[in-house]
Amino acid sequence: MSAVSGINHKKNRLQNKMLILKLIASENGISRVELSKKTGLTKMTISNLINSLIEDGLVEEDTETPVNSSGFGRNPIMLRISSKSPCICGILIKRGRCQIILGDLSGQVFDSEILENFKEINAEKLIEFIKNGFTRLKERNDRRILAIGISCIGPVNGETGVILNPPFFHDIKNLPLAQIMKDYTQLPTFLINDGNAGALAELMYGSGKGIINFAYFHIMHGIGSGFVLQGNIYEGDIGQSGEIGHSTINFSGPKCNCGNTGCLELYANINNVRKYVSNLALFYPSSPLSKMKEPSLLDVVDAANQEDFLAVSALEEYLGYVAHAMTSIINFLDLSYIIVDYSSTSSGTVLEDLLYRKIMSSVYHFSEKDIHIVRSRFKGEAPLIGSLAVVAKKVFENQLQLQ
Repeated sequence: MSAVSGINHKKNRLQNKMLILKLIASENGISRVELSKKTGLTKMTISNLINSLIEDGLVEEDTETPVNSSGFGRNPIMLRISSKSPCICGILIKRGRCQIILGDLSGQVFDSEILENFKEINAEKLIEFIKNGFTRLKERNDRRILAIGISCIGPVNGETGVILNPPFFHDIKNLPLAQIMKDYTQLPTFLINDGNAGALAELMYGSGKGIINFAYFHIMHGIGSGFVLQGNIYEGDIGQSGEIGHSTINFSGPKCNCGNTGCLELYANINNVRKYVSNLALFYPSSPLSKMKEPSLLDVVDAANQEDFLAVSALEEYLGYVAHAMTSIINFLDLSYIIVDYSSTSSGTVLEDLLYRKIMSSVYHFSEKDIHIVRSRFKGEAPLIGSLAVVAKKVFENQLQLQ
Protein backbone atom coordinates (compact mmCIF):
# COMPACT_ATOMS: atom_id res chain seq x y z
CA MET A 1 0.00 0.00 0.00
CA SER A 2 3.00 2.29 0.19
CA ALA A 3 2.50 3.40 -3.41
CA VAL A 4 -0.64 5.29 -2.42
CA SER A 5 0.08 6.09 1.21
CA GLY A 6 -0.90 9.52 2.46
CA ILE A 7 1.05 11.85 4.72
CA ASN A 8 -0.31 13.04 8.07
CA HIS A 9 1.06 16.57 7.98
CA LYS A 10 -0.71 19.89 7.51
CA LYS A 11 1.52 21.16 4.71
CA ASN A 12 0.74 18.03 2.72
CA ARG A 13 -2.99 18.56 2.89
CA LEU A 14 -3.28 19.31 -0.83
CA GLN A 15 -1.24 16.26 -1.75
CA ASN A 16 -3.45 14.07 0.42
CA LYS A 17 -6.56 15.70 -1.01
CA MET A 18 -5.49 14.87 -4.58
CA LEU A 19 -4.61 11.33 -3.52
CA ILE A 20 -8.09 10.83 -2.11
CA LEU A 21 -9.65 12.34 -5.22
CA LYS A 22 -7.59 10.00 -7.42
CA LEU A 23 -8.65 6.92 -5.45
CA ILE A 24 -12.30 7.89 -5.60
CA ALA A 25 -12.01 8.47 -9.36
CA SER A 26 -10.15 5.23 -10.10
CA GLU A 27 -12.24 2.95 -7.88
CA ASN A 28 -15.58 4.29 -9.17
CA GLY A 29 -17.13 3.91 -5.73
CA ILE A 30 -15.21 3.61 -2.48
CA SER A 31 -16.00 4.10 1.21
CA ARG A 32 -14.24 6.24 3.80
CA VAL A 33 -13.08 3.11 5.63
CA GLU A 34 -11.49 1.72 2.46
CA LEU A 35 -9.79 5.05 1.79
CA SER A 36 -8.29 5.01 5.28
CA LYS A 37 -7.00 1.45 4.76
CA LYS A 38 -5.50 2.23 1.34
CA THR A 39 -3.77 5.47 2.36
CA GLY A 40 -2.87 4.91 6.00
CA LEU A 41 -4.47 8.24 6.86
CA THR A 42 -6.53 8.52 10.04
CA LYS A 43 -10.31 8.39 9.86
CA MET A 44 -10.44 11.98 11.09
CA THR A 45 -8.10 13.13 8.30
CA ILE A 46 -10.10 11.21 5.70
CA SER A 47 -13.36 12.73 6.99
CA ASN A 48 -11.96 16.27 6.82
CA LEU A 49 -10.58 15.78 3.30
CA ILE A 50 -13.84 14.23 2.05
CA ASN A 51 -15.86 17.09 3.50
CA SER A 52 -13.59 19.55 1.71
CA LEU A 53 -13.94 17.68 -1.60
CA ILE A 54 -17.73 17.64 -1.22
CA GLU A 55 -17.79 21.38 -0.45
CA ASP A 56 -15.68 21.98 -3.58
CA GLY A 57 -18.28 20.12 -5.67
CA LEU A 58 -15.78 17.45 -6.71
CA VAL A 59 -17.14 14.45 -4.79
CA GLU A 60 -20.60 13.27 -3.81
CA GLU A 61 -22.04 10.50 -1.67
CA ASP A 62 -23.80 7.68 -3.49
CA THR A 63 -26.89 6.95 -1.40
CA GLU A 64 -28.78 5.06 -4.11
CA THR A 65 -26.46 2.26 -5.25
CA PRO A 66 -26.91 -0.82 -3.00
CA VAL A 67 -23.75 -2.05 -1.27
CA ASN A 68 -23.03 -5.64 -0.28
CA SER A 69 -23.02 -5.93 3.48
CA SER A 70 -22.06 -8.62 5.97
CA GLY A 71 -25.31 -7.96 7.77
CA PHE A 72 -23.66 -6.27 10.73
CA GLY A 73 -23.78 -2.51 11.27
CA ARG A 74 -24.65 0.09 8.72
CA ASN A 75 -23.86 -0.19 5.02
CA PRO A 76 -20.91 2.05 4.11
CA ILE A 77 -21.70 5.17 2.09
CA MET A 78 -19.84 5.03 -1.18
CA LEU A 79 -18.10 8.08 -2.65
CA ARG A 80 -17.84 8.99 -6.31
CA ILE A 81 -16.92 11.90 -8.54
CA SER A 82 -19.71 14.47 -8.47
CA SER A 83 -22.01 14.69 -11.47
CA LYS A 84 -21.57 18.47 -11.25
CA SER A 85 -17.78 18.48 -11.03
CA PRO A 86 -15.62 20.11 -13.73
CA CYS A 87 -15.23 17.86 -16.75
CA ILE A 88 -12.65 17.10 -19.44
CA CYS A 89 -12.88 17.28 -23.22
CA GLY A 90 -11.22 14.28 -24.82
CA ILE A 91 -10.41 13.94 -28.52
CA LEU A 92 -9.48 10.71 -30.31
CA ILE A 93 -7.97 10.87 -33.80
CA LYS A 94 -7.26 7.72 -35.74
CA ARG A 95 -7.57 6.40 -39.28
CA GLY A 96 -11.23 6.42 -40.25
CA ARG A 97 -12.59 8.08 -37.13
CA CYS A 98 -12.47 11.20 -35.00
CA GLN A 99 -14.40 11.36 -31.74
CA ILE A 100 -14.82 14.24 -29.31
CA ILE A 101 -16.14 13.50 -25.84
CA LEU A 102 -16.91 15.06 -22.49
CA GLY A 103 -16.05 12.96 -19.45
CA ASP A 104 -15.18 13.30 -15.80
CA LEU A 105 -12.13 12.59 -13.66
CA SER A 106 -13.17 8.94 -13.29
CA GLY A 107 -12.99 8.35 -17.04
CA GLN A 108 -16.77 8.18 -17.47
CA VAL A 109 -18.03 9.61 -20.78
CA PHE A 110 -21.35 11.46 -20.80
CA ASP A 111 -21.50 13.14 -24.24
CA SER A 112 -19.91 12.59 -27.64
CA GLU A 113 -19.54 13.76 -31.24
CA ILE A 114 -18.24 11.34 -33.90
CA LEU A 115 -16.89 11.81 -37.43
CA GLU A 116 -16.49 8.51 -39.28
CA ASN A 117 -16.50 9.58 -42.95
CA PHE A 118 -12.81 10.22 -43.49
CA LYS A 119 -12.67 9.66 -47.25
CA GLU A 120 -12.15 13.29 -48.14
CA ILE A 121 -10.64 14.55 -44.90
CA ASN A 122 -7.67 16.89 -44.75
CA ALA A 123 -6.06 18.99 -42.04
CA GLU A 124 -8.43 21.94 -42.52
CA LYS A 125 -11.57 19.78 -42.42
CA LEU A 126 -10.28 17.85 -39.42
CA ILE A 127 -9.68 21.07 -37.48
CA GLU A 128 -13.09 22.41 -38.50
CA PHE A 129 -14.86 19.26 -37.26
CA ILE A 130 -12.99 19.28 -33.95
CA LYS A 131 -13.72 22.96 -33.32
CA ASN A 132 -17.40 22.59 -34.23
CA GLY A 133 -17.71 19.39 -32.20
CA PHE A 134 -16.20 21.03 -29.15
CA THR A 135 -18.58 23.98 -29.48
CA ARG A 136 -21.63 21.72 -29.78
CA LEU A 137 -20.62 19.72 -26.71
CA LYS A 138 -20.00 22.87 -24.71
CA GLU A 139 -23.38 24.32 -25.67
CA ARG A 140 -25.20 21.09 -24.70
CA ASN A 141 -23.62 20.88 -21.24
CA ASP A 142 -23.30 23.33 -18.37
CA ARG A 143 -20.32 21.70 -16.59
CA ARG A 144 -17.11 23.68 -16.63
CA ILE A 145 -14.43 22.17 -18.91
CA LEU A 146 -11.03 21.94 -17.24
CA ALA A 147 -8.81 21.12 -20.19
CA ILE A 148 -8.53 19.17 -23.44
CA GLY A 149 -6.72 15.88 -23.96
CA ILE A 150 -5.95 14.67 -27.50
CA SER A 151 -5.14 11.02 -28.21
CA CYS A 152 -3.81 10.58 -31.74
CA ILE A 153 -2.15 7.97 -33.93
CA GLY A 154 1.59 8.55 -34.08
CA PRO A 155 4.11 9.70 -34.51
CA VAL A 156 3.34 12.77 -32.43
CA ASN A 157 5.47 15.17 -30.42
CA GLY A 158 3.81 15.34 -27.02
CA GLU A 159 6.13 18.11 -25.86
CA THR A 160 5.19 20.55 -28.63
CA GLY A 161 1.67 19.21 -29.22
CA VAL A 162 2.33 18.53 -32.91
CA ILE A 163 0.97 15.63 -34.98
CA LEU A 164 4.05 14.79 -37.03
CA ASN A 165 3.56 12.51 -40.03
CA PRO A 166 1.33 9.46 -39.39
CA PRO A 167 1.62 7.03 -42.35
CA PHE A 168 -1.48 6.60 -44.53
CA PHE A 169 -3.23 9.53 -42.86
CA HIS A 170 -4.46 11.81 -45.64
CA ASP A 171 -1.11 13.57 -45.94
CA ILE A 172 -1.68 15.35 -42.61
CA LYS A 173 1.76 16.42 -41.38
CA ASN A 174 3.28 18.72 -38.78
CA LEU A 175 -0.11 19.82 -37.47
CA PRO A 176 0.16 21.86 -34.22
CA LEU A 177 -3.27 20.73 -33.08
CA ALA A 178 -2.71 21.28 -29.35
CA GLN A 179 -1.86 24.95 -29.89
CA ILE A 180 -4.74 25.37 -32.35
CA MET A 181 -7.26 24.07 -29.81
CA LYS A 182 -5.67 26.01 -26.97
CA ASP A 183 -6.02 29.23 -28.97
CA TYR A 184 -9.61 28.38 -29.94
CA THR A 185 -10.84 27.37 -26.47
CA GLN A 186 -8.44 29.20 -24.13
CA LEU A 187 -8.05 25.89 -22.29
CA PRO A 188 -4.90 23.90 -21.45
CA THR A 189 -4.49 21.26 -24.17
CA PHE A 190 -2.33 18.13 -24.13
CA LEU A 191 -1.41 15.72 -26.95
CA ILE A 192 -0.51 12.07 -26.39
CA ASN A 193 0.22 9.10 -28.66
CA ASP A 194 -2.82 6.81 -28.77
CA GLY A 195 -0.85 3.78 -27.58
CA ASN A 196 0.42 5.68 -24.55
CA ALA A 197 -3.10 7.00 -23.97
CA GLY A 198 -4.43 3.45 -23.92
CA ALA A 199 -1.77 2.33 -21.45
CA LEU A 200 -2.54 5.33 -19.23
CA ALA A 201 -6.27 4.52 -19.27
CA GLU A 202 -5.49 0.94 -18.22
CA LEU A 203 -3.16 2.13 -15.44
CA MET A 204 -5.65 4.62 -14.00
CA TYR A 205 -9.01 2.96 -14.60
CA GLY A 206 -8.65 -0.44 -16.23
CA SER A 207 -6.95 -3.83 -16.17
CA GLY A 208 -3.59 -2.30 -15.23
CA LYS A 209 -4.63 -0.81 -11.88
CA GLY A 210 -2.15 -1.90 -9.25
CA ILE A 211 0.22 -3.49 -11.80
CA ILE A 212 3.76 -2.09 -11.56
CA ASN A 213 5.01 -3.21 -15.00
CA PHE A 214 2.93 -4.07 -18.05
CA ALA A 215 2.67 -3.67 -21.79
CA TYR A 216 -0.51 -2.49 -23.48
CA PHE A 217 -1.30 -3.43 -27.08
CA HIS A 218 -4.09 -1.90 -29.13
CA ILE A 219 -4.98 -4.42 -31.81
CA MET A 220 -7.34 -2.97 -34.39
CA HIS A 221 -6.69 -2.10 -38.04
CA GLY A 222 -3.20 -1.03 -36.94
CA ILE A 223 -1.03 -2.00 -33.99
CA GLY A 224 -0.27 0.41 -31.16
CA SER A 225 1.41 -0.10 -27.82
CA GLY A 226 2.26 1.62 -24.57
CA PHE A 227 4.34 0.66 -21.56
CA VAL A 228 4.03 1.13 -17.82
CA LEU A 229 7.36 0.71 -16.04
CA GLN A 230 7.71 0.93 -12.27
CA GLY A 231 4.17 2.25 -11.99
CA ASN A 232 4.59 5.10 -14.47
CA ILE A 233 3.64 5.50 -18.11
CA TYR A 234 6.79 5.51 -20.27
CA GLU A 235 6.43 8.05 -23.08
CA GLY A 236 10.06 8.53 -24.11
CA ASP A 237 11.72 11.91 -24.54
CA ILE A 238 9.01 13.58 -26.65
CA GLY A 239 6.11 11.13 -26.42
CA GLN A 240 6.92 8.84 -29.34
CA SER A 241 7.34 5.57 -27.47
CA GLY A 242 5.10 2.64 -28.34
CA GLU A 243 5.37 2.77 -32.13
CA ILE A 244 5.42 -1.02 -32.36
CA GLY A 245 3.63 -0.94 -35.71
CA HIS A 246 6.76 0.50 -37.24
CA SER A 247 9.23 -1.95 -35.76
CA THR A 248 10.98 -4.19 -38.29
CA ILE A 249 9.98 -7.84 -38.36
CA ASN A 250 11.52 -8.56 -41.80
CA PHE A 251 14.80 -6.88 -42.69
CA SER A 252 14.43 -7.93 -46.32
CA GLY A 253 10.82 -6.79 -46.48
CA PRO A 254 9.25 -3.91 -48.42
CA LYS A 255 9.85 -0.26 -47.68
CA CYS A 256 7.29 1.37 -45.35
CA ASN A 257 6.01 4.92 -45.65
CA CYS A 258 7.70 5.68 -42.33
CA GLY A 259 11.07 5.05 -43.99
CA ASN A 260 11.72 1.76 -42.21
CA THR A 261 11.90 -1.66 -43.85
CA GLY A 262 9.59 -4.63 -43.22
CA CYS A 263 7.44 -2.91 -40.57
CA LEU A 264 4.91 -4.93 -38.56
CA GLU A 265 1.98 -2.92 -39.96
CA LEU A 266 2.92 -3.99 -43.51
CA TYR A 267 2.06 -7.55 -42.50
CA ALA A 268 -0.41 -7.32 -39.61
CA ASN A 269 -3.13 -5.17 -41.16
CA ILE A 270 -6.78 -5.56 -42.06
CA ASN A 271 -6.14 -5.57 -45.82
CA ASN A 272 -3.92 -8.64 -45.52
CA VAL A 273 -6.52 -10.33 -43.31
CA ARG A 274 -9.16 -9.68 -45.98
CA LYS A 275 -6.90 -11.08 -48.71
CA TYR A 276 -6.33 -14.19 -46.64
CA VAL A 277 -10.07 -14.67 -46.11
CA SER A 278 -10.84 -14.01 -49.79
CA ASN A 279 -8.25 -16.55 -50.98
CA LEU A 280 -9.73 -19.31 -48.79
CA ALA A 281 -13.41 -18.33 -48.78
CA LEU A 282 -14.22 -20.75 -51.64
CA PHE A 283 -13.15 -23.69 -49.48
CA TYR A 284 -15.31 -22.60 -46.52
CA PRO A 285 -18.68 -21.56 -47.97
CA SER A 286 -20.42 -21.98 -44.61
CA SER A 287 -18.16 -19.45 -42.90
CA PRO A 288 -19.88 -16.11 -42.22
CA LEU A 289 -16.70 -14.39 -43.42
CA SER A 290 -17.05 -15.88 -46.93
CA LYS A 291 -20.23 -13.86 -47.40
CA MET A 292 -18.66 -10.52 -46.38
CA LYS A 293 -17.07 -8.21 -48.93
CA GLU A 294 -14.82 -6.45 -46.41
CA PRO A 295 -14.85 -8.21 -43.03
CA SER A 296 -13.47 -6.17 -40.15
CA LEU A 297 -11.13 -7.49 -37.51
CA LEU A 298 -14.15 -7.47 -35.17
CA ASP A 299 -15.95 -9.82 -37.61
CA VAL A 300 -12.94 -12.14 -37.69
CA VAL A 301 -12.53 -12.25 -33.90
CA ASP A 302 -16.25 -12.81 -33.30
CA ALA A 303 -16.37 -15.64 -35.85
CA ALA A 304 -13.21 -17.18 -34.38
CA ASN A 305 -14.85 -17.17 -30.94
CA GLN A 306 -17.63 -19.20 -32.53
CA GLU A 307 -15.00 -21.73 -33.65
CA ASP A 308 -15.27 -20.83 -37.33
CA PHE A 309 -12.23 -22.48 -38.93
CA LEU A 310 -11.64 -19.82 -41.60
CA ALA A 311 -11.74 -17.07 -38.97
CA VAL A 312 -9.39 -18.94 -36.62
CA SER A 313 -6.97 -19.57 -39.46
CA ALA A 314 -7.00 -15.92 -40.57
CA LEU A 315 -6.60 -14.69 -37.00
CA GLU A 316 -3.72 -17.08 -36.37
CA GLU A 317 -1.93 -15.78 -39.47
CA TYR A 318 -2.44 -12.18 -38.34
CA LEU A 319 -1.38 -12.83 -34.75
CA GLY A 320 1.76 -14.66 -35.85
CA TYR A 321 3.22 -11.31 -36.91
CA VAL A 322 1.91 -9.52 -33.83
CA ALA A 323 3.34 -12.16 -31.47
CA HIS A 324 6.74 -11.85 -33.17
CA ALA A 325 6.95 -8.17 -32.24
CA MET A 326 5.43 -8.71 -28.79
CA THR A 327 7.96 -11.39 -27.93
CA SER A 328 10.86 -9.06 -28.68
CA ILE A 329 9.40 -6.45 -26.31
CA ILE A 330 8.68 -9.02 -23.57
CA ASN A 331 12.23 -10.34 -23.79
CA PHE A 332 13.80 -6.89 -23.88
CA LEU A 333 11.82 -5.40 -20.96
CA ASP A 334 11.31 -8.63 -18.99
CA LEU A 335 7.53 -8.16 -18.79
CA SER A 336 5.01 -10.80 -17.81
CA TYR A 337 1.72 -8.86 -17.78
CA ILE A 338 0.18 -8.00 -21.16
CA ILE A 339 -3.08 -6.14 -21.79
CA VAL A 340 -4.64 -6.50 -25.24
CA ASP A 341 -7.31 -4.04 -26.33
CA TYR A 342 -9.55 -4.86 -29.28
CA SER A 343 -13.15 -4.56 -30.34
CA SER A 344 -15.38 -7.64 -30.11
CA THR A 345 -19.00 -8.34 -29.30
CA SER A 346 -18.32 -11.91 -28.17
CA SER A 347 -16.99 -13.09 -24.83
CA GLY A 348 -14.53 -15.71 -26.05
CA THR A 349 -10.78 -15.61 -25.53
CA VAL A 350 -9.50 -17.07 -28.79
CA LEU A 351 -7.32 -14.03 -29.51
CA GLU A 352 -5.67 -14.15 -26.08
CA ASP A 353 -5.26 -17.93 -26.28
CA LEU A 354 -3.58 -17.82 -29.70
CA LEU A 355 -1.25 -15.02 -28.61
CA TYR A 356 -0.33 -16.88 -25.43
CA ARG A 357 0.63 -20.06 -27.28
CA LYS A 358 2.70 -18.19 -29.86
CA ILE A 359 4.50 -16.01 -27.32
CA MET A 360 5.23 -18.77 -24.80
CA SER A 361 6.85 -20.89 -27.50
CA SER A 362 9.58 -18.29 -28.03
CA VAL A 363 9.81 -16.01 -24.99
CA TYR A 364 13.19 -16.04 -23.23
CA HIS A 365 13.31 -17.91 -19.89
CA PHE A 366 9.72 -19.07 -20.51
CA SER A 367 10.16 -21.89 -18.01
CA GLU A 368 10.80 -19.43 -15.17
CA LYS A 369 7.86 -17.10 -15.64
CA ASP A 370 4.34 -17.21 -16.96
CA ILE A 371 2.96 -14.59 -19.28
CA HIS A 372 -0.43 -13.18 -18.28
CA ILE A 373 -2.42 -11.94 -21.27
CA VAL A 374 -5.63 -10.18 -20.24
CA ARG A 375 -8.19 -8.30 -22.23
CA SER A 376 -8.81 -4.61 -21.72
CA ARG A 377 -12.13 -3.78 -20.07
CA PHE A 378 -12.54 -0.93 -22.58
CA LYS A 379 -13.07 -3.24 -25.60
CA GLY A 380 -11.07 -1.21 -28.09
CA GLU A 381 -11.77 2.19 -26.53
CA ALA A 382 -8.81 2.60 -24.16
CA PRO A 383 -7.12 5.28 -26.33
CA LEU A 384 -10.36 7.29 -26.18
CA ILE A 385 -10.53 7.04 -22.38
CA GLY A 386 -6.84 7.89 -22.35
CA SER A 387 -7.65 11.32 -23.76
CA LEU A 388 -9.47 11.97 -20.47
CA ALA A 389 -6.81 10.24 -18.38
CA VAL A 390 -3.98 12.47 -19.64
CA VAL A 391 -5.78 15.49 -18.14
CA ALA A 392 -6.96 13.70 -14.99
CA LYS A 393 -3.40 12.59 -14.25
CA LYS A 394 -2.22 16.20 -14.28
CA VAL A 395 -5.03 17.11 -11.89
CA PHE A 396 -4.17 14.32 -9.44
CA GLU A 397 -0.48 15.29 -9.56
CA ASN A 398 -1.42 18.93 -8.92
CA GLN A 399 0.02 20.04 -12.26
CA LEU A 400 -3.38 21.40 -13.28
CA GLN A 401 -5.44 23.39 -10.84
CA LEU A 402 -9.10 22.51 -10.33
CA GLN A 403 -10.13 25.89 -8.91
